[in-house]
Amino acid sequence: MALLNEIKKMQSEGKTEQEIISSLRQQGIAPREIVEALSQSKIKGAVSGEVPQPEAEASIQNSQEIQQEPAQMMQTEQQYQQMQSQEFAPSQQMQEQQIQYPQEQQYPQTQQMQSMQQTQSQEYPEYQQQYPQEQYQQQSGGISSDTITEIAEQVVSEKFATIKKDMEKIIDLKTTTETKLSYLDSRLKKIEAIIDRLNLSIMQKVGDYMTNIDDIKKELIETQKSFKALAPSLSLDSTTRDKTQRRQHPQPEDSLN
Repeated sequence: MALLNEIKKMQSEGKTEQEIISSLRQQGIAPREIVEALSQSKIKGAVSGEVPQPEAEASIQNSQEIQQEPAQMMQTEQQYQQMQSQEFAPSQQMQEQQIQYPQEQQYPQTQQMQSMQQTQSQEYPEYQQQYPQEQYQQQSGGISSDTITEIAEQVVSEKFATIKKDMEKIIDLKTTTETKLSYLDSRLKKIEAIIDRLNLSIMQKVGDYMTNIDDIKKELIETQKSFKALAPSLSLDSTTRDKTQRRQHPQPEDSLN
C-alpha cells in the first residue's frame, strides 16, 4: 500500500511511468514490486473511472518489454544448449571411435557459450539476479483475479466511505434542523398562549368598563329624576320668598309720582 500511494503521489505530480520506475529503482525497490504496483495502480484507475495517459501506457509497455527481454534471452540460451547437446551427443560407437574429436569440437563451442552468457550477464545483471526463470513465467500470466478483486473492493470501500461521510453530514444537518424547528414550534405555541391570555384579559377589562358605564348611566338617570322632582318645590319657594319681601318693603307712591 505504501508503494502504491507513492506511485499515486508521483502520478499526481505529473511524472511519467519511466521517471517513476527510475525513481523507485534508485530507492532500491525490486523491479517486480514496481511492475505489480504500477499494474495495480492502472487497474485501480480503470475501476475508479480514471483514464490513463498515453505516455503512461507506453512506458508500461516499455517496462513490460524490458522485463520480457531477459526471459526471452534465457529461453533462447536454453534452446541453444539443447541444440548443442543434441548435435554433440554422439552414439556409443562414435564415442568409441572418436574419443578425442568431440572434445576438440566441443571446447571452442563451450567457450562461445560462456562468452554469450557473460555478455548476457553484463547486459542484464540485475534481472538475472532478481528474476529467475520461474518468476518470469509467473509474471507472464499477469495479475491474478484475487488481486483485481481486492483492488476493486478497495476502490468500492473508499467510495462508500465518502458516501457514508456525506450521509452522516446530511443526518446531522437534519437532526439540527428538526431540533430548531421543534424549538420554534414550542416558542410559537407559547406566544399563542400569551396572546390568548391577553385577549381574554382585554375582553374582561372592556366588560368591566361597560358594566361601570351602565352603572354610572343609571345613577345619572336617578339623579336627574330626583332633580326633576325637586324642581317645582324650589320654584314655589322662590316665588313665595319674593312676595314676602315685597310685603315687608312696600314701595312709596310719592316716589313713583
